[in-house]
Amino acid sequence: MAIETRERSGRGAVLTVFGAKGGIGKTTIATNLAACVAQAGLQVIVMDMETQYGDVAGLMGIEPRYTVVDLALRATELDQRALERALLQHESGALVLAAPSVADWAQVTTEQVARVVQVASEHADLMVLDTPGTFNDLVATALVEADAVLAVSSLQMASVRHTAEMLDLLEAEGYPQERLRLILNQIAPEIMVTPEDVEAIVGHRVFWSIPYSAQVPKSTSSGVPIVLANPKTDTAKQLRGLAERLTGVRVPDRNLRSILRPGHLLRRAS
Repeated sequence: MAIETRERSGRGAVLTVFGAKGGIGKTTIATNLAACVAQAGLQVIVMDMETQYGDVAGLMGIEPRYTVVDLALRATELDQRALERALLQHESGALVLAAPSVADWAQVTTEQVARVVQVASEHADLMVLDTPGTFNDLVATALVEADAVLAVSSLQMASVRHTAEMLDLLEAEGYPQERLRLILNQIAPEIMVTPEDVEAIVGHRVFWSIPYSAQVPKSTSSGVPIVLANPKTDTAKQLRGLAERLTGVRVPDRNLRSILRPGHLLRRAS
């Protein structure tokens, strides 16, 4: 795994997808990365920590039975059997832990949610955390648990300014800067702001850029990640490249290869 993990015996890498505002494609990036990594043969769990109408399950075209809150409520006794019961398996092989309703988040503490992340990461090569476009206690938890953070921004100036403010705040709070990776999403030729402009404003180098594609909204509506629905698009190619850069594992360039596994979903054991 190319992501440098901290010394935590038996745990896979934790990747938090983070952004200072909504509508910039965080969930699209999280779900497509999960599909890519699963297609490369690694065990990946994507966990939806969005507190306002999480869309991970919808973007992957699956209907949740259980949610993060169901597991968090039994955090002190959480085991592989309970985890497998709550996980949904996407055809790519990625495993999904869906967000609850907005009201249900009030039933659990951030400590309980952190425990879910910790236990789930014991059974995965990579754990992807999708977070809301704001800063709250759950986002703080996702940042603390992360080995690497994708700080996502579009080229819209509002997004760039919010990203700069949030990264400044994290630096002031002493957050390890080496964990941060600045990702520019939805890049289009008609936008006058350049990646170099963003670097100057934000004060971080761009780690990866993902172009806009009209196929993304279509894939989102159909519940099939674009890396599987339209693998030849530049957007899909850049998402595969990002997955390879993060994991060090080659991602196949092809349409969906179903790797649904009967029986036990989790190969990795603590």
